[in-house]
Amino acid sequence: MNPALSSRTRGGGCNAPDVAGRMYRLTVAGELTSDLVSSLGGTMSGCVDGTTTWTAHVRDQAELQGMLARLADLGLTLLTATAVDDASLPVGSDVAAGGHPTRSPEEEGS
Repeated sequence: MNPALSSRTRGGGCNAPDVAGRMYRLTVAGELTSDLVSSLGGTMSGCVDGTTTWTAHVRDQAELQGMLARLADLGLTLLTATAVDDASLPVGSDVAAGGHPTRSPEEEGS
């Protein structure tokens, strides 16, 4: 086995942050339906000015890359993909219970 790869599997030798179990906020150009967002593994936050924003919980880097590949396959333009800390989510969201939080477009600007 390649020593560089084996050190990564033990948690060393890799400076990339661990994305396991992280929540992401994604924004694409265009107004998607909540059904399409749900099929992408997310929960709709809103559509504003011709863009759609949603949150999605991803287990690992492979799942995130798969989600981004599906966006590309659909011909959607990704505008942002941001890891979201639980502290930046609205109070009372169901993230602590393992759910998917939602944010209104007004909360996005604050």
